[in-house]
Amino acid sequence: MPARPLQIAPARRLALIALLVCAACNRPDEAVIPTEPATFDRIKSDIDRLSTVDREALMRYMVRTRVSTIPGGRVVLQPGTTIRQAIDAQRSFEAEQQAKEAAAVALKEKIELERTDRRKALDNAVQVVLLSFRYAPSDFELRRYSNTVQIELGIENKTDRNIAGIQGITVFRDLFGNEMRRVRLRYDKGVTAGKTVTWRGSIDVNQFDDKDRALSQLEPATVKFAFEPDMIVFRDGTSLKVEP
Repeated sequence: MPARPLQIAPARRLALIALLVCAACNRPDEAVIPTEPATFDRIKSDIDRLSTVDREALMRYMVRTRVSTIPGGRVVLQPGTTIRQAIDAQRSFEAEQQAKEAAAVALKEKIELERTDRRKALDNAVQVVLLSFRYAPSDFELRRYSNTVQIELGIENKTDRNIAGIQGITVFRDLFGNEMRRVRLRYDKGVTAGKTVTWRGSIDVNQFDDKDRALSQLEPATVKFAFEPDMIVFRDGTSLKVEP
């Protein structure tokens, strides 16, 4: 004898449908977040039923939100805000923050690349070398009233344009590469395209400064020299520049 299908009384069927509908309607993320911290326990069971991802997003929203009617530097929780609205608001906020951070990183990379290109252009435009290095103690008869290091530099214009002036940092190191002194150089006598000029100057030596004394005692043949240009002005009014 074939099995008879299970029969459900109409009244029980309606009750079961109503139960399923209520279960579907009773979503935890539809609960309204209380505006009074003391009543947060009302939605604790709803929060516990959320997925881990949603629960964490809600917690970040609550940390970012001020439960008050008076703004105080944070987002104010508006009355009637549901858990779902809070989660969606937090995700939108985080997406905007990520977009801003990505834009900031891209801008920084662009600026660094432009700076590198300008630095390379400067380095390729001029070359400055140390021709002589000599310590000269003070001598009142020669009207040299302080201890100095006398230097002579060679400056080459490696471009096809006449240079009006250059400025940058001269760096002096000892035989082992230890930095002894950084001195700003400004030269405004001009250098013809493809030509070389020489420049003589001096560095004051402070006898009470250990590095200055060490600099003055260096053997000329052991001095390591570098020039870091940060601006070149051409006769035509154009220039190359990078922040020092």
